[in-house]
Amino acid sequence: MTLPAAQPPHQSPARSPGSPAVAGRTLPSALARLRALLLGALAGAAAGCGFQLQGAGVLPDAVATTYVEAPQRFTEFHLRLTDALAARGVELTESREEAGAVLRILEDESGQRVLSVSARNTPQEYEVFYAVGFSLEAGGAALIDNEFLVATRSYSYDPTQVLGMSAEEQVLREALAEDLARRVLRRIEGVQPAAATALVTQ
Repeated sequence: MTLPAAQPPHQSPARSPGSPAVAGRTLPSALARLRALLLGALAGAAAGCGFQLQGAGVLPDAVATTYVEAPQRFTEFHLRLTDALAARGVELTESREEAGAVLRILEDESGQRVLSVSARNTPQEYEVFYAVGFSLEAGGAALIDNEFLVATRSYSYDPTQVLGMSAEEQVLREALAEDLARRVLRRIEGVQPAAATALVTQ
């Protein structure tokens, strides 16, 4: 009787020296997983607070052509808000005169602060915050007066993982900007249809 040939021992694929491992995963894949988990958690939290996901409501006709007035055009919030408006079919114009509506970004600030410290007075927990303010007008009338929103998330600080903590802060900041953009869209969806229609027909 012929015995089956011995199988070679299983070998794990070699990891390139330039890809540091984080909890069994390379850093890029770990951050991608963290980003996906955070965005999913924020979406669930937004739904629980009464905010629907992008695309769930109907934007008023008055904002079909919109000029976005903002002091900063390349922040996480501005990029996500304009992307979301475009995805909903809003025509974003660079000319205020050609716009049917003007969406003003009054505040667009983010940062972090210490929440708790250790017995040695070193930071143990940080809070990332993002604050925005906005208003909306069409036909010279205010559809949304000055409103301000703040979103926060906290994370634990590990001094031995400074690079990872910095990346986590950035992921949280982007997730907060995404959440705030959804909330602004939800607020625009809530504009009284009668008032918006009257402005369009004037």
